[in-house]
Amino acid sequence: LPMIAKLASKVEANYWLKIVAEALDTNENILREALPKEVIQEQTGIKIVSAVTRPREEQLSELLLAIIIRFPDFVPYVISKLELDWLETEVLRTFYKNLILYYNKTAALDYSGFRDFLSENEGAAAILDRLILLGEKDFYSYEPKNVQEELIKVLMELKRYYLQKRILVAQKAMAEAEKTGEIDKIKQILEELK
Repeated sequence: LPMIAKLASKVEANYWLKIVAEALDTNENILREALPKEVIQEQTGIKIVSAVTRPREEQLSELLLAIIIRFPDFVPYVISKLELDWLETEVLRTFYKNLILYYNKTAALDYSGFRDFLSENEGAAAILDRLILLGEKDFYSYEPKNVQEELIKVLMELKRYYLQKRILVAQKAMAEAEKTGEIDKIKQILEELK
């Protein structure tokens, strides 16, 4: 992991993280968290703080939430299209549930009211602040047509990542079932994937 942290290219570091995660049969996010946050560059002696990037799925999940906070008119559209499991982390899933609860109660989404609604959970309020900034930064000049196009892209990508994870889990489970000769379990896994 220290060697991966020293790589200058984030693309190359991400590649090697995936390879190591597969070899160790562990979650890539766990390895990302274990990466050293500070790396001393030996040649110059300058201390460099490397930003540990979050997985693309988590970034997309936050982007989706930022869009619907910035453009609440699209909340019903997202509710109709998004499966809760597509969101990457449990924290973001809980935040989304709270957002939907608040939206259904008030039939609107205003910052101060939603922040008050989240007041019991300080972490959720911090997420709201981060998502508001993200929405303002990335979507300040978007028109409704552009927003819907962006939502469609993000939703499709989230679905793709979710399905890829399910297929990977199913492949591992099927390989295990094949080793033990459990034909019924293989049929059950295939049925779940339908």
